[in-house]
Amino acid sequence: ERDFFLVVSQNRIRDIFWFVVCIPIGEELLFRGWLWAILKALFKNKYFSLTNPLPAELVLCSFTFSLWHIQNYSHVSPSFLVFQLLYTFLTGLWLGYIRWRTGKITYSTLAHALINLAAGLPVIL
Repeated sequence: ERDFFLVVSQNRIRDIFWFVVCIPIGEELLFRGWLWAILKALFKNKYFSLTNPLPAELVLCSFTFSLWHIQNYSHVSPSFLVFQLLYTFLTGLWLGYIRWRTGKITYSTLAHALINLAAGLPVIL
């Protein structure tokens, strides 16, 4: 069965585990782990702009994180797509800020898991 945001099966425990544990770990390893390291090496501690106090890797990882989240939305309205891009970009900035300030993806992964838990529980339960 397909809900608006995620695939829901008859196994709710597996759905919660996938949505709250597996997806945050995978996405954080991809965006604030692997991609972050590549962008940090490319930009060598440069900032995105003179007025933006955030490093380039944080902003660019947030941008790619938002693009990643439109992959399954071909069936939604353009206004929802814009909302999804903005929401996930801002979420990516927050998760990236956590990663940047702590130097670890552990905390951004935990925050990501809590976001998914808050978003998914009403659908899953």
